[in-house]
Amino acid sequence: MRLRAFYAILPIALCVVSAGFCSDAGERGYDCYFKNDLRGALASYRINLNEALRSADNVREVICLNNLATVYYGLANLDSAAGYIRLAKAASQANPSLAALAAINEQLLFFPSETTDISADAVEDLEDLLSAYEYASVLIGWGRVKLVRNEPNEALSLFEKAQKKLKKGKNPLGLANVAYYTARALKAQGEAKDALKQADEGERLYRIKNHVQGIKKCLVLKEALYRSLSDTQQADDIKRRINNLR
Repeated sequence: MRLRAFYAILPIALCVVSAGFCSDAGERGYDCYFKNDLRGALASYRINLNEALRSADNVREVICLNNLATVYYGLANLDSAAGYIRLAKAASQANPSLAALAAINEQLLFFPSETTDISADAVEDLEDLLSAYEYASVLIGWGRVKLVRNEPNEALSLFEKAQKKLKKGKNPLGLANVAYYTARALKAQGEAKDALKQADEGERLYRIKNHVQGIKKCLVLKEALYRSLSDTQQADDIKRRINNLR
């Protein structure tokens, strides 16, 4: 199995800490993950998982298992990532919403040939378990799955819902991600000019957070869009910016 470039996943995989079930360890894991300190995130999420198991908290358990799968994937340990996905699926069998969370994460990371049907109602019910940012992350993750399935219209609808959630919280990083993936969906529809506007917005927001991986993926997308528009000068300029990015 080929590992896709990690910046294509960061920072929106289903790496979430439920607002209602968060602990200090969970918050530390969340902070480490978004600073790309994956070893630190791993240690914190393991502690968080143990806390969930001790308290028999099924919701937090499934969230932690998904978090660990995401982090192990980022560390290129695919066997461990797949193992935690299996554990998350097993632990969520009695709860359709949590099962949807595990299914989205599995498809987001591994895109298995046999995909699990994901219920829209089950995903909607996750809104009661997660914060606005975390729920938006789930919507973006599901939208990304739709993109891979060549369903850009459905992806755009999910990204729009995510954007509304994120605007309420004024979260630049979340809005940067939704702009980037909206640009990807518009590109898939052949709407290069509209896609460029979204990619520009994504880059602007990533720069607010100095998120180099996010800036880079927006620039890579913009180069491809300019080339699709036969604007070689702009595309070459973007390529130089990518090469100079530190």
